[in-house]
Amino acid sequence: MSNTLQETATLVRLTAKHWSGIKVDERLTDNLASTHGVTNSEAVKVSKKILGKDCNKYFRRILNQFRNEWFYPMTTAWSDTTTEDGKSVSGWRLCPNSKLDELQDKVNEAKEQWDREVRGFMNEYDKNVAEAKHILGTAYNPLDYPSKDELINKFKFDWEINLIPSHTNDIRLNVSEAMMSKIQADTERRVQANIEGGIKESIGGLVELAEHLAENLENYDPKNKGKSPFRDSGFEKLRQKLENLPQANKEIFGDIKEVNQAHQKLVSVMSKINDIDSLRDDSDYAQSKRENVSQGLKEASSELNDQVLGSMFGGGKDD
Repeated sequence: MSNTLQETATLVRLTAKHWSGIKVDERLTDNLASTHGVTNSEAVKVSKKILGKDCNKYFRRILNQFRNEWFYPMTTAWSDTTTEDGKSVSGWRLCPNSKLDELQDKVNEAKEQWDREVRGFMNEYDKNVAEAKHILGTAYNPLDYPSKDELINKFKFDWEINLIPSHTNDIRLNVSEAMMSKIQADTERRVQANIEGGIKESIGGLVELAEHLAENLENYDPKNKGKSPFRDSGFEKLRQKLENLPQANKEIFGDIKEVNQAHQKLVSVMSKINDIDSLRDDSDYAQSKRENVSQGLKEASSELNDQVLGSMFGGGKDD
């Protein structure tokens, strides 16, 4: 299986970090505890934005946009986050080879945005520190601020690609035939476990989103639109998941027949939605359309939950 998977998919990993600009102030913590009669200062902690503002929202926006719009939809889970040298390192994910070039283009775009934001932040750092002195008043402490050399190392946007591990043809392994068989069997078990984890994440996430949209459509009240609202972004996320599912199923999951069948049903349901706003109308036609779409989403997601998650893993997404 690992050798077959090597021909159709590649491991990818994004490791990113940025400076928070937030620091716990022990002096302010002690003052707060003393003022309010708190006997254990560990029960309260005073954190301050040492630049007097949220200095990392742009970095969060770049990461969230890339991860949510491209990285997660185009890949499936492979390995958990690990720890190296005391630091958390992002887990590897599996990308179909047919999507790898497109994903790399999006990585390059995000990296360019990231580097531009870091350069701008570094150029404005001295100015921001000077302004923070006036904003924070007596809470200002010059020892809170790292030097520029220290600060630049707090930003990271590292992209890695790697081959799926296989030991079947590794000439460096000078071991007995029995040990070689054991290594190969262990490798295949890990590969299978990782594939199953990817299936659970991808199919489980799709089922959860489809069920959520179905419930909101079912409970929607056009006279009280704030109750159980359904947003355009929810349908767009579902479309994106459906767009990427066939290739993931074919190139990673092993071309599961039930996944293809449920995918076709979901696509059929989504094709009936020409205009999402029309589902919000206060008319009998819109009400009927909401009911049909909701029912279609429920049926297709139920098949995925029961026939794929249930039959393969002995339980649905909630088990």
